[in-house]
Amino acid sequence: MNLDEIDLEFLSELRRGDQIEQELTQLKEWLDEYNVQERRND
Repeated sequence: MNLDEIDLEFLSELRRGDQIEQELTQLKEWLDEYNVQERRND
């Protein structure tokens, strides 16, 4: 493996991490919203 291949692999891992972070943020927002609605129904 040369340096360019390592860089590309590292960058794609970073991008995957960013994507996971965005999905987790969306999930947290959805859960917060759901919890607010549940409290209203009590």
